[in-house]
Order: sequence, then structure tokens, then C-alpha cells
Amino acid sequence: PDVSQRELACEVGISLGGMHQYLRQMTEGGLLKRMPLNTVDDQHRYGVTEQGETFRRQIAPSFLARRLAEVAIIKSEIALARALCKAVEV
Repeated sequence: PDVSQRELACEVGISLGGMHQYLRQMTEGGLLKRMPLNTVDDQHRYGVTEQGETFRRQIAPSFLARRLAEVAIIKSEIALARALCKAVEV
């Protein structure tokens, strides 16, 4: 889908500068290719390369599963810390 870097950054929950860095790193790493959108200004779009598609199919699911497990652990640690703080206040 056609979305701006700003819209994508907002959807993911990171800064515009952070999104720019991620896109640059993925382009330099061969996962994305940058293509001019028009010749009038500096607009462009990104496309997934063959290497990026392989990454998406083979590596990304296990990477995402690991990260989601880490997030679940962190959330439980935060809940425990909040509960301990409330217990101390009483």
C-alpha cells in the first residue's frame, strides 16, 4: 500500500527519523530497493527485493516470534513491578 514514511512511522510507533534509518538500513542490506516516484521532487517508493522476500518468508516469522515472547516477558515484569509498588504504598 502507498503510505508515507510519516504514516508508517506513526503506525509502527516510532519517530520519523527512526523510520528513515530503518528504511535506509534495509535498503543498504539489500532487503528493499528505492525507486523514484517522480522526477519533480525527491519522492520515491520502496519495493521488496528477492532477498527481502526470502527474509520475509524464512527468517521474519521466527524473529517476530522471539520478539513477541520478549515483549510478553517484559509486560509481565512491568505488571509485577507495579503490583509490588502498590503493595509498598499500602
